[in-house]
Amino acid sequence: DNLNDYNFAEGKAAETGTDFYLAIAKTMKAHGFTALVDIYNNVPYTEALKGLEFVRPKYDDGKFVYEESMKELDNAMALFQKLKAAGTIAPATNSVDVMFGGNVDLWMKFVNTLKLRLLMHQSARADRQSYITAEIAKIVSQGSGCLLYTS
Repeated sequence: DNLNDYNFAEGKAAETGTDFYLAIAKTMKAHGFTALVDIYNNVPYTEALKGLEFVRPKYDDGKFVYEESMKELDNAMALFQKLKAAGTIAPATNSVDVMFGGNVDLWMKFVNTLKLRLLMHQSARADRQSYITAEIAKIVSQGSGCLLYTS
């Protein structure tokens, strides 16, 4: 249900040119799909969220879903960076954004945190080491850091 909501929000945000909400929808959609992979491994992705077009969507490989989700997180990060550079977040966004109150810096850190989580989940696979190294280098060079939780 959440993925359908994020998919709807992504469509509306793209339609209206609301990049902040588009970036959030992409981020949360990637988060939702990867959480499903963590639980079930292979899940519908390419044919998912298309209503009655695919009543029995095919299951995609978990590795593929992770890679596509990383691409979506990269797209979200690019949108957040564009918004930060332009300084175009409307003040009304602060009250609507229940996670980070319109703080683009925190959203960028959240995206990087999600990316690091996905990379850690793949770290035991020898065939993923060069991919992981390259993705970590992208996160470091991007420079926003990640969210750290302390108790």
